[in-house]
Amino acid sequence: MSAKSDWPKKALHCLKTSSRVDLEGEHIDDLSRLGSLTLMRQLNLSYVQISTIAGLRPQPNLEIFIADGSQISNFFNFNSIPNIRRLSLIGTPVSRDPHFLLSALIICPNLTSVNGKMVPASIRQRAKNYPEVGRQLINAGWMAEAQVPTDEELGNLCDKYQIDNGESEELPAAEEEDDVDHFEE
Repeated sequence: MSAKSDWPKKALHCLKTSSRVDLEGEHIDDLSRLGSLTLMRQLNLSYVQISTIAGLRPQPNLEIFIADGSQISNFFNFNSIPNIRRLSLIGTPVSRDPHFLLSALIICPNLTSVNGKMVPASIRQRAKNYPEVGRQLINAGWMAEAQVPTDEELGNLCDKYQIDNGESEELPAAEEEDDVDHFEE
């Protein structure tokens, strides 16, 4: 068995002895292999060379997520860890984004601490000003902006990130029926 496939065993061993899974520095190529672990309260992926948490299955009871020194560059798939209260992404590409904290709060609204610091009330309020589609966009890899984009800008972003924002231009049922009738003639 190669070292690449040993990390899932290490994760399960950690979980048997505590509610923490420490995979710091491991070579991880597919987070889906971790599964959905309801006992896990803390996940440490520090210095793991991943750029997103794509593939991570929902972790409903996860409270602490640490990925310091990783290559995480956005909040793609962070809807799989929506209940985290503490987030640490020190030394990551995403942490250098000017709206890192705002984006983090939009996708994970229960955060109380980010990178070891308490979340300012002013940033929390700005995050609350974003519509739900902002959260979907951030989960798709977009980073929030200081000002909430206009409806038109949000629509364009939804198109770019392939998000269905409920404004699709479908034909009304009556028109569809007419098309069917004409086809049969």
